Amino acid sequence: MRVGQVMKKDVVTATPGEDVKSIARKMIENDVPIIPVVEGRRYIGTVTFRRLLKELERISNRSGFVFMPTLFDVLEFPLMVPEVRKKEWSEVLREFAALKAEEVMEHRYPVLREDDDLEYAIEVFTEKGISSVPVVDGDGNLAGVLSRRGLLEALLRRAENSEPE
Repeated sequence: MRVGQVMKKDVVTATPGEDVKSIARKMIENDVPIIPVVEGRRYIGTVTFRRLLKELERISNRSGFVFMPTLFDVLEFPLMVPEVRKKEWSEVLREFAALKAEEVMEHRYPVLREDDDLEYAIEVFTEKGISSVPVVDGDGNLAGVLSRRGLLEALLRRAENSEPE
């Protein structure tokens, strides 16, 4: 069985100039840990939940602010920030939200091809410790995304179909 047969084809994407606030909202609303970045259909990188949090941490540390929120807090201004720090936190959030996908995307994020077999996909997931992988076609265009869950569901279906009756 090939990756292209089991990947999710309806994928939420971002453009290089899209801001982080929009991308974070897409992640939350669609319950996805990665957002592939495309120019037209061509895959050029991946924005990950982990990378967004690292960027937020970098900006907050640079400003001397050590509060580490969840991504939800970033979108819905955190009420637990002490009053004296709210202005400072607002500045951190404003700078973070204004970042563009091209500034935070990972260029070396693992990618699968539609014709890769599922055994290779298993290797990628286990070696890289990631939960979702963009899938590209032979021209480098985004074709879909394969998640660990999608991979496991495909393997389970294959096991069920190969059981003796």
